[in-house]
This record gives sequence, structure tokens and C-alpha cells, in this order.
Amino acid sequence: MVGGSGNADAAGATVDDPGGFGRRLGLHHPESGSEPLLPTERARTEGQGNAQVGLGDGRPTATTAQPALVVAGVRQANKKKPASRAALRIATLNMNGGGSSSANIRDKWSQINTLMRTGNIGVLALQETHLTKEKAQEYESIYHRLKIESSAHPTHPTSRSGVAVLVNKYTTQWKEMKTREIIAGAALLVTLKWHNENTVNILAVYAPTGSGQDNAAFWKEIKKIWEDDRTLPRVDVMLGDCNMVETGLDRLPAHPDPINTVNAMIELREALNLGDGWRLENPTLKNYTYSTKYTDQANSRSRIDRIYINYDIIERTREWRTAETSVKTDHLLVSAQISPKGTPFVGKGRSTAPDFITKYKESAEALVTVLRRHKASVEALIDAQKRGVRDPTNNIQTKWKEIKTSVLKTAREQAWKRASKVDQHIRDWEERREKTLQLENLDEEANLLLDEIEDEIRKWKVKKILRAKDKAAARHHLEGESNSKYDFSMNKNRKPRDSIAALRYPQDETTRHLPPNYTNSTKKMVEIATTHHSSIQEIEHHDMQPEEREHNRNVVINTIKTRVNEPQYNEIDGEFTRSEIEEALKSVPNGKAAGLDGIPVEIWKFYVSKHKETVGTEDETPDIIAILTAVFNDIATHGVAPDTEFAEGWLCPIYKKKDRTDISNYRPITVLNTDYKTLTRTIMNRL
Repeated sequence: MVGGSGNADAAGATVDDPGGFGRRLGLHHPESGSEPLLPTERARTEGQGNAQVGLGDGRPTATTAQPALVVAGVRQANKKKPASRAALRIATLNMNGGGSSSANIRDKWSQINTLMRTGNIGVLALQETHLTKEKAQEYESIYHRLKIESSAHPTHPTSRSGVAVLVNKYTTQWKEMKTREIIAGAALLVTLKWHNENTVNILAVYAPTGSGQDNAAFWKEIKKIWEDDRTLPRVDVMLGDCNMVETGLDRLPAHPDPINTVNAMIELREALNLGDGWRLENPTLKNYTYSTKYTDQANSRSRIDRIYINYDIIERTREWRTAETSVKTDHLLVSAQISPKGTPFVGKGRSTAPDFITKYKESAEALVTVLRRHKASVEALIDAQKRGVRDPTNNIQTKWKEIKTSVLKTAREQAWKRASKVDQHIRDWEERREKTLQLENLDEEANLLLDEIEDEIRKWKVKKILRAKDKAAARHHLEGESNSKYDFSMNKNRKPRDSIAALRYPQDETTRHLPPNYTNSTKKMVEIATTHHSSIQEIEHHDMQPEEREHNRNVVINTIKTRVNEPQYNEIDGEFTRSEIEEALKSVPNGKAAGLDGIPVEIWKFYVSKHKETVGTEDETPDIIAILTAVFNDIATHGVAPDTEFAEGWLCPIYKKKDRTDISNYRPITVLNTDYKTLTRTIMNRL
């Protein structure tokens, strides 16, 4: 998809006079010797050279990874491959029952709901749920994020075993989910549609504890069920509490499990073509997901909570994690990401500066320091501009690009520093756990240390959840049911992200009779989108000689009856003034996504207010409006300087209707940089 639409807006707002305002707005580049471009030509040319595509759900935000990709030929210095694929995070947790009271049960489910949200978990398998169908429906009505499919113990549903699969409605196509109970209270199969026509078949299990014979019989029964019923689908993922290990390395103190139990599991794995993903990736590492909680004797540990992945997709599984949670249980959460076959690469998106950073004194001062650091060089360039002296490679535009880069870097550094100290404590304790686990000899003393570390991690995670709850409750009390933006976002319909899984190659008259071809290659899809939108801009393009173009221009101009007088013309064609820029910047609404430069309007408005507060003092903040005025006047006179990325836009396709593989069925939305929007608003106000 083409990122030149923002440029076309600017061009369309000009007075088409080669010697006047149109030339001053930079419809040509005198430094490169090119002749003036008409609005449609400018949009076409820059659309091909400054293209950015968002192959996501059309909702660019300042948070999560954004599904945008740079078209080949743009920003050639950055040739990194996209960092990750769109993926489904799956996880398993033994919740250790509901608790001894109804309050404990509600608290556990509240924490599980928070875990799904903060951990970006798409599918969570729970064991020891003690959950009836009625209770599952009740929790669904309380926690709107969750779709709960459960299987209870046949005779003791509220006190024994039980498995459940929780699906995140906000990130999955949960409405098309299918479930099948394999063994009541112990094995539940879920089939979930994922990315176009792909499906993921997930088998959640809770194996018997205690007797090795019962455990072995459980795996044999599952194997027999699949052998007898050919309608059952291939298992892509099997996860849960296995209550056994396949190797002594997975127990502390190390010892093997009964051979019959191990063989039963191996036979099932081979029959279903499953592999222990984490162990295959970490053949010699030690990690444990369960620990006993004795107080009068040494505790033992084991890796009984596991995720098995079908070998056909195991290479598309990554980011294995074993982590403590705030849920009161003696098991750890095990999770991984899987990418169905054919899922396109999705980039991490642009870096952005959080708008809230200006509210903190230390961070605000750091941002002001950035401007002060550039103050002398900016003043020198503005003075040279007034004297008509300009260096093509070192001017106010290139300096502005440098300032924006520094502001973004500083804002992100400050945001990292402002990250909760609770998070830092959690990271520190998790690092200690990793180091302790990899000790050559994990003796009783090391085991006690692991107990202490895991208790600390759980304590800090509980504290983090409680703080977040208090903060959310306070905000809801203040802004809930107030017709505010917050209130609207809380009550709006949430849909799962809808990335483009594949696009159809365009066909012309010579290929229309052939079967259509499709691609799920991100690079190819970007090329298809770019070609499509470039071709749209070509529709009104007419090749003609300069003399013919000038004649046609005059014909059109002469049909206009309303004329501007000389004072009005001079006003339109004059340099931008400080008051114009300030008014335009003030009119840019807050709370909008930042453009490709990553800087939201709130930061520029912060600089304006800081300058007004400190003007005339020793600590005067440099005047951002004066800098913008100089930048815009330089653009009007000399055009957009090369490599400043001033006019680049973040373009996201919004699906409209009909065939999802046809790029013409997507409506393009362009997110522009704040400084670009300020310039176009200034022009609009003047006209």
C-alpha cells in the first residue's frame, strides 16, 4: 500500500503557480534539478518512493507491535527481516482447584482473566478446575474476554480433577470454535479457526496422579480413542499436567519414572506425531514447573506441565516460557507461540514515544534538555536561512530530523526508566531463578533457594496485579459512564485482530482467463498493494509536453470566475508566521496515533507550554514554534529535503467487503506525522 496519500493532500492545497505558492511548497526539488510536479504527479512519484504498508487490522496504535512493512526500495539502510510472525500464544496451568471459599474462587478466576490479558494468551488450558458448566457460564458473563469450554469429573465435578480451555475472545476467532470431550474431566479437544482457513487442534489433558499404572492407562486410552475413531482430527498441540516425566533430568532430585508409564507416553506421542517442544529446543537445560510445599522436609521439583507440538509445525513454535503467576497454585505457567502454516510475517512496527511521559518531572526535564542541546545549532541555521544561505545537506530540515530522532530516543529511554519498580523486581528475581537452575549440582541448599526465589516472584506478581486493579478501579470511578473516550473504549465491541493472510495477484486482459494465483509472502503482498495504489494514482495521469501542460493549465485557470486581488495573493504567498503555526498545532487533536516518526502531538504541545512557562528566564525552553516555522518556510521554498522522511505516512488497509484476497476491497487509511499535519492545517487555514 502506498504512503504518498499524505503528500497528495499537501499538493492539492497549493495555488498552481510555478513562481508562487505552489513552487514554495516544494512541488519540485531545485537541488536535484527536477521540474515542478503537478499534484497528481507528486503523489504518484512519492507514492512509489515513500511507501509504507500496514498489513494488519487497520488500527495502528502506540502500543503493540504494528503490522506495517517497508516496501522494497524504501529505507534501504534497514534491510532487517521482520522480527516475528502473527502467532497464537498457548499456555497451560494447573490452578490447583478453586480454593476453600467462594471469595478465593472468584479471586482465582479474576487473576486468570488478568493473566490472559496481560500475557496476551490466546488459549489457556487449565487443570484441576473443579468447574461445572453452570459456573463456567457464570464466569463467562463476568469476564467478557473469556470463552470457557470445560469438562468436569463425571461423579465429583466440584472436588476432583476437571479440565478447561479458555479462549481469548479479543485475539481469536472463538465463535467458530468446536469442542469434543475425549475423557470426562481429563481430556478435552478444541478446534480453533486461525488465520484464514487454518485450524489448530488443541488437546488439553490432566493425567492421573499417584499410581504409575493409572497414568500409563490414561495415555493408552487416548491412543486407543484416536486409533478407533478416524473422524478425530490430527492433534497439533497437546498440553497440560502430565503428572509424569520422560527423563530423570526433569526431576529434582533426578530419578526416572516407571518404565511402563514412560513407554505409554512415548507410544502416544509417536502415534500422534508429537514432540516435547521445550526439551527439543533445550536438550540439556533444567527447568521445573511444579514443586512440593513441605515445611518439615526437603521439597522436590519436576517438569510435569508440558506442551507437546506436532512435528509438522514444531519449527513454527517459539518463545517458550515457564513463569510464576499471581494465581495461588503450586504449578508454574508454561507457554509458547505457534504460527499456523502460511501465516505471513508481521513486523514489530515503528518506535513510538508514550504521551504520558511528559507528566513526570524527571522525564519532562530530559525532553527539554534535548532541545537545549540543539539550541545553538538551530539558531545558527535559522540565522543562515534569514540571510539566504543554505547547505543542501545541513539545513533546518535536516536538523529537525535530527531533533525528532533525539526526542524519540529520549522519550523511550524515559518510558523504560518509568516502568514500574515492581516489574524490575520481578525481572531481577526471574534472572536469579534462571541462574540457580543452571547450577551444575542442585543440592538441598539450592532447592531451598529456589523456593525462596519463586515465593518472591509470586509475591511481586500479586502486588503488581493488586496495584493494577486499584488503578483501574480508580479510573473507572472517575471516568466510567461519563461519555468519555475511556468510557467508549470500555463498552465498544471488541473484535480480534484481522491480518491479511493472503492476496491474489492482479490479472489483466491477457491473464484473466487463467486460474487466479495467490501469495502469503509478506514481501509479495506489499508489492501487490503498492502496485495497486500506484496504478490508481496513474489513472488521471496524462503524458504531455511542457508547452501543452502550460496551455491546459491556463485554460482551467481562466474558467475560474472568482479572482484574488493582489493583497490577498501576497497574503497567501507570504512566508508562514509564528501565529499561524501555533494555531495549527493547537488544532491537532490529542489522543491520536503517532506517525512514522513516533512522536505524538502531546509532546510538541508540551514543548509549547514549557516555552511559555519559562520564557525570559535562565532556564528558558527553546521555542518549538519558531523551529517549526523555520522548517515549514524552508520546505515551502526548497521542497522536502531528501532523507528527512517528513512526508512519509503509515498506511493501513481496512477491509470493506467481498473477497479478502482482493486488495481493492480494502480502504486505505494513512497516519501522518504530527509536523506534516501541522503544515497542511496551516495551508488549509490560509486558503
